[in-house]
Amino acid sequence: MALTSGTRLGPYEVESPIGAGGMGEVYRARDTRLGRDVAIKVLPNALTKDADRLRRFELEARTIAALNHPNILGIHDIGTHDGAPFLVSELLEGKTLRETLEAGSLPMRRSIEYALGIAQGLAGAHDKGIVHRDLKPENVFITMDGRVKILDFGLAKLASPKESGNTEVTLTSPATLPGVVMGTVGYMSPEQVRGDATDARADIFSFGAVLYEMLTGKRAFRRNTSAETMTAILREEPPELSDTGWHGPPGLQRILARCLEKNAERRFQSASDLAFAVESLSGSSSEISARSMIRADVPAKPRRAWLPWAVAVLCSLALVAAVWRIGRGSAVKLQPKFARLTYEQGFPSNARFAKDGQTVVYSAQWNNDPLRVYTVRAEFPQSTKVDLPSAALLTLSSTGDMEVAVDHVQESWFLYGTMAQTQMTGGTPRAQAKGVLAADYSPDGKTLAIVRRANRKVQLEYPEGKVIYATAGYLDYVRVSPSGKEVAFAEHPVYGDDRGWVSIGKVLYETPGWLTDVRISPDGRHIAFLEHPIVPDDIGYVAMVDLQGHYTKLTKQNASCHGLAWSPDGKEVWHTASIHGEEAGLYAVDLSGHVRAVLRSPIEVQIQDISPSGEVLLESVRYNLEIGVKQSAAPTRTIQTGGRTDLSTVSSDGQYMLLCHFEGSDYKIYITRTGVNSPVELGEGFGSGMTADNGWVAAMQVAKPHKLILYPTGAGQPREFDLGSLTAAFSGNENGVTFSRDGRLAMFTAYDTAHNFRDYLLDLTSGKVRPVSSSATQDGKLSPDGTRAVATDIATGKPMLLDVAPGKTSAVPGVEAHEEVLGWSTDGASLLVWDQELPAKIYSLNLSNGRRQLIQTIETNGAVGAMYGRVAVSGNGRVAAYRLRRGLYTIYTAVGLR
Repeated sequence: MALTSGTRLGPYEVESPIGAGGMGEVYRARDTRLGRDVAIKVLPNALTKDADRLRRFELEARTIAALNHPNILGIHDIGTHDGAPFLVSELLEGKTLRETLEAGSLPMRRSIEYALGIAQGLAGAHDKGIVHRDLKPENVFITMDGRVKILDFGLAKLASPKESGNTEVTLTSPATLPGVVMGTVGYMSPEQVRGDATDARADIFSFGAVLYEMLTGKRAFRRNTSAETMTAILREEPPELSDTGWHGPPGLQRILARCLEKNAERRFQSASDLAFAVESLSGSSSEISARSMIRADVPAKPRRAWLPWAVAVLCSLALVAAVWRIGRGSAVKLQPKFARLTYEQGFPSNARFAKDGQTVVYSAQWNNDPLRVYTVRAEFPQSTKVDLPSAALLTLSSTGDMEVAVDHVQESWFLYGTMAQTQMTGGTPRAQAKGVLAADYSPDGKTLAIVRRANRKVQLEYPEGKVIYATAGYLDYVRVSPSGKEVAFAEHPVYGDDRGWVSIGKVLYETPGWLTDVRISPDGRHIAFLEHPIVPDDIGYVAMVDLQGHYTKLTKQNASCHGLAWSPDGKEVWHTASIHGEEAGLYAVDLSGHVRAVLRSPIEVQIQDISPSGEVLLESVRYNLEIGVKQSAAPTRTIQTGGRTDLSTVSSDGQYMLLCHFEGSDYKIYITRTGVNSPVELGEGFGSGMTADNGWVAAMQVAKPHKLILYPTGAGQPREFDLGSLTAAFSGNENGVTFSRDGRLAMFTAYDTAHNFRDYLLDLTSGKVRPVSSSATQDGKLSPDGTRAVATDIATGKPMLLDVAPGKTSAVPGVEAHEEVLGWSTDGASLLVWDQELPAKIYSLNLSNGRRQLIQTIETNGAVGAMYGRVAVSGNGRVAAYRLRRGLYTIYTAVGLR
């Protein structure tokens, strides 16, 4: 069915054709309801009566709708026009990988970037039980800003554990007939060629064929006829990369060979493992720079005519040599070589080289086990549990002593506990000091430097008991006065405790904070550490003190910093950080404060230790956002375990969930039926809060900080409300905007030009904005009848009740100190609170009699890697949802970093 410009398909107006293929015709269109450009795929007229094509078209729609991943094409809608089904998806600007490859092979840096995006997209699909079965360059799209999107899941199937070798269970019945070949010749796996049952490993073979073509510009199995090509897939191997004139890291050849194994059992067994392998190889190419792992100090090539030939020969020895010499003593360094040590799912808290330089001791919480101490060796990366109770490693001595933290507590980014001494072989730890965050032994293994919480301070002691540096307690709720000359703040005398008082001081007040990663220099004369000025944020810098307590700040403040170690010669402090405006990486700073980049990375890495021989111990970090939902008495069900889509809120009646996804410079807002992972995009900005009738969603855009925007969930146009000089201060992970039941009033937190925070009411009829009360409050939530609100008193940090009309305030009875108010019950008689723990308990607190009732208990998808989370609940208490951030770490050793 050919569509002309101006044709309407419901709210979508066709603008121009984009392309056509065997599965449909694609058009550029305008969503007149939401004012955005979309792509529409329509099944051709000639195929509308073909039941198999119709089934596969519906399969594509359902399959993509089940996925929510930044590397997979997103679907918005599905419908029919004149009897023909159509699919509405995001409109991509760019070109396919096939079009990109028309100019030949890609630079290695770009090939690895694209390969990582494809592998991560496949991992996202496979995690949902979905196999693509037709991965090829035509089905990989590269956007204008270099992002990878996998297209066309029309041949996908739902992998089933009950699947036999005779049938394939697709997303819709009936099953694929035995012996039917599905896929594209040249990229099919051997099992697809034979018509055998397939699983996710078929996609890994196709990935290998695509990667081969990106690297060489040639198809791996192309022959004169389809039959010859299929025979080559079954019986022949593609030429080695080195035989095609390609020069690059040997590790990439090994990854490629493993993907293209004829026997599926010998391939990577999951796309997640494949993505990790590609990710770990990101530093192997000299072409990889700002967006990939790169050596920052590779010297210029000596100007010798015979060097190119020599390098070409010596590159083949990279598997067995890390460094070689050319000519009379001039050194040429290879790219770093990384070896993976851990393969479990979870996160380690600390890692150190033992005295032999080959054994690595670390503590980790793997899977759902408690935090334990392990040892592992590079030549046999199978971790062995040390015979200890649950503990976190703090440090090792050169004499074999080991300090661990028992009775430990994880608070956001940092961990502390009772420091206890034991041996690497295990045994009963002997308690030594409480509240220890970090520790390190002197080079002779006799003296300890420790960082611990003590009264108003976090202090560095060396030796133990002698304070040579200390911070203050900590401050929060800091507000600058209108004159800009004074600051009001809540001061807490005990680190980590919320007891405190309100103070007023000059702007230059002593900076509070916390210290981590303490390390003594090889000569024992200096102690380096990371200092974080804000609790509990991970922004910070590298600092140093000598034995007399003379303090030096070595680096500027970084957006984040984790991990620190001295170079073996003691001339530099190596640290991992995210520098403002740059990507995360490994840096070295000398004692004069000169910083240089050692390794940059598109993923976060954290240094743990450096051996005397210069081998570096690193952790790669992958953060996941997990979302789960609990409906009535049914068990909690996880609906997302990855990506960057965040939970915002649950509608008052529990029918819908609001999600936010960060893309580029702003968020995008999605709405989905509760428990159904089929989000529909509403617009840009991060949103929080829905009207009682579910008709409107509140949002704020980064580009419009003084506007509050309402997006319709159905037909209609967005509405913008001018806040004047106010900036709305709500985020996409909590209920920041609440509405009266009649939809007339909206309540939100905002700050003025002097950064004074207050709660405000917006009259949606007149557009007028006014403060709710004269006192400074935040996180206000409006009652359904619009007469009262509950908010947090900024001065005390406690919840308070506000009478909206007169502006009077009163205490909230029954809310405990550790609890957070989530909102009001539908009838306005109770507040809904939770204990700020996961698994979570949500209570209904009756305001008239102070009685509380447990209404929901939310179980998370295990404790592994859990860092922090939030919950949302419907007004009727029947539906609750949680979001949890998980940090999943992998330990590597690196040779060749300089």
